[in-house]
Amino acid sequence: MLSIDGLVAGYPAGFALPPLDLQLQPGSITRLAGANGAGKSTLLQTIAGRQTPLSGRVLLGGEPADHTGSAWKRQVATLLGDDAWLTGLTAGEHLTLLARAHDVTAPEAAITEICAALNLPIRFLDAYPEALSSGQRRKVLLASALFRSAEVLLLDEPEQNLDAASVQALRRLLIARAESGTAILLSTHDDALIDPERTTTVQICEHPDGTLGYDAA
Repeated sequence: MLSIDGLVAGYPAGFALPPLDLQLQPGSITRLAGANGAGKSTLLQTIAGRQTPLSGRVLLGGEPADHTGSAWKRQVATLLGDDAWLTGLTAGEHLTLLARAHDVTAPEAAITEICAALNLPIRFLDAYPEALSSGQRRKVLLASALFRSAEVLLLDEPEQNLDAASVQALRRLLIARAESGTAILLSTHDDALIDPERTTTVQICEHPDGTLGYDAA
């Protein structure tokens, strides 16, 4: 389980979100919502250890998270704004190298399965990133995060550059992962990605006095 304990995300000399307390239980889907610029990406980057919190902490399995340690790398998969393709590799080589790094069982079968689930034709695995459309590249990066059996997924607007059919494919895949016990925290502006019956929404909102807060539903 991933727990967020009084976490304040922001910048020392400027913008800061209020403290967040949140528990990501196995099988849960939690949506971060808010206007553009509200701080959703900053919050996800901080939870993922890519930005230093102003205060508070992240716990993994009840212990302070070591974002560079083997437990975090094994249990948590991310797709955030600064995720990059491994240089000089085709899509297939990129996924194969990641599969080996994460000890994925039967990597070729796992890659084939995730590509089918994301409606990414296998022929595109032989392509370099510059030869792919923005939607195809997005699917490869999604596959990078989703093809291994992580216990927690942290996803920042995963629907970017996807057409409507691909958003629905991603929705089905995320629901299946939640049903298998994965905890999912994602930001999205696209209601089509969300199953409202399965999803808790944490809204970053501005109060009448100008302060920021969270509303959960």
